[in-house]
Amino acid sequence: MNRHNGEQRAFCVRAFYENAQSYVTVRRLYRAKFELRRICECPSTNLIKQWIQRFERTGSTQKKGLAVARVSRTDENIQRVRESVRANPRMSERKRSSTLGVSRSTLQLDLKFHPYKIQLVQELKANEIRDEFNNFNNILFSDEAHFYLNGFVNKQNFIISSNNKCLYYSKQIKYSNNPTTLQQLKLNIRQEMESISRETLTKVFQNFDARLEECCNRHGRHLDNVVFKK
Repeated sequence: MNRHNGEQRAFCVRAFYENAQSYVTVRRLYRAKFELRRICECPSTNLIKQWIQRFERTGSTQKKGLAVARVSRTDENIQRVRESVRANPRMSERKRSSTLGVSRSTLQLDLKFHPYKIQLVQELKANEIRDEFNNFNNILFSDEAHFYLNGFVNKQNFIISSNNKCLYYSKQIKYSNNPTTLQQLKLNIRQEMESISRETLTKVFQNFDARLEECCNRHGRHLDNVVFKK
């Protein structure tokens, strides 16, 4: 199964020709488009070159004769997966996919299993826990982002714990009219900031307040069941 889907490949091809055939720019734009935290998560320069060469030669980024992934999320298949897991819970995902004739991505959706990532967090000593608890009423946030006319947004300092796409939605609005000058881009940003409703801000602060309350309930200790993304 291909790691990168058709939309991602097509984006790289389009970005390549729209940005002076620069592989560096393609990778930067790819990172911004698909909201990746590290550049190493983007397709490598060599891989993008292969896609471009294959596209120019065949009109497609896919390898010739490459089978299309099987995707079929029917009630019948979901039941088959459930029964298979009950019968043999130790069977590997790859083998189960081959046995049932269901793609691995579909199998993951049916199982609703998500791998845990081991995270290393700083050890909190007794005095640090006490200080953390006392500092809940003295929290100040400061952040910045750089917007470029080509659509790239520098998100290096972003720390986002939510899975929603509000950031991407926001970016799309800023570039919806394809600003060609910094003045136009600044105007878009100002207009969008002014359009944020009081209701939205209220929900944001209520959500944050609930998180702070949980921190208080734990007296400044680490939170359980929280994935800290690197």
